[in-house]
Amino acid sequence: MIGITTERLVLKKPRHKDKQLIVSQIGDWEVSKWLSKVPYPYTENDADEWIRTISRKELAFNIFENDSLVGGIELALHEDDCHELGFWLGKQHWGQGFAMEAGKGLLHYAMEGLGIRNFKSSYMKGNDASARVLAKLGFIKSGEGKIYCLSRKETLPCVNLVLAYTHDYR
Repeated sequence: MIGITTERLVLKKPRHKDKQLIVSQIGDWEVSKWLSKVPYPYTENDADEWIRTISRKELAFNIFENDSLVGGIELALHEDDCHELGFWLGKQHWGQGFAMEAGKGLLHYAMEGLGIRNFKSSYMKGNDASARVLAKLGFIKSGEGKIYCLSRKETLPCVNLVLAYTHDYR
């Protein structure tokens, strides 16, 4: 099992003991309302399923600072041979640069360690924090679309992005 280490963070698979923190952090309406595949309310059964799912995915991790859960991040391979970056942070961890740092760490690993070069992402309109993180990572707008949001139970407008260039993500 790989783990990715950055200056302050470790990206690794969650443990069963992290379940309550997963439920409390991603289950916060202010977090889940911006995530397309997260139900609300978020239950312990949802967390159990997430832990099982993430354990099978090579590029899906939870984000830890000092061995304490702060969020999650993933590069999901799509049928167009492009990896989609997605992430979330517990509300109490917003504004501390964790999403940017975790994104840089995962992108660096994917590019340098695995030779992956095609990346995309998206955010729901109104999610200005994610828009800023993605722009700082080098993503640029490629179009607009719609995405179904499970927590809100509705289809919402989104902005689609591609990674415009590859930085030195170390």
